[in-house]
Amino acid sequence: MVLHSGAYSPAGISLERISMSRKTASLWTPMVLASVALAALGGCAHTTTATPAAPPPPAELDAASKADIESAMPTVTVKGIVANVQVSDEVITINFQNTQDSRFYAVILSRGRDAVTQALGGDVAKALTGKTVHIHGQVTLYRGRPEMVIDSPDQLKVDATMPS
Repeated sequence: MVLHSGAYSPAGISLERISMSRKTASLWTPMVLASVALAALGGCAHTTTATPAAPPPPAELDAASKADIESAMPTVTVKGIVANVQVSDEVITINFQNTQDSRFYAVILSRGRDAVTQALGGDVAKALTGKTVHIHGQVTLYRGRPEMVIDSPDQLKVDATMPS
């Protein structure tokens, strides 16, 4: 029996003229064809990866429903080491170390300033700078940067030990 192809397979494999006995051909033909098929598909079957399923469509929310809108804005806890605290008349800004990529920061606005400042002993900068803090709330974008607004001392936990 003779297997012959004057061309190349789609995977670029040359199919040379092969002479063999009928018995050998009956054993090798399925393996050769399977190899060519696998090569055309880009390799062995076990190296392929499944395509992930598409995410479900987003839920439709009622714009007039406060509960719907708030449910779309999950609360999270962000942990980081405070690099510095900037205090002005209107806002206290908490900047974290190594946030060049994320650009994340937190703020204490006037509505929560007195309660948070009092809970931290009167000096927010001294209480937070260099310490690891955990802030719980909603991350939003403000002027293109992710921020979290701290309205209550309950949103803020300061680790007792200094980071190493």
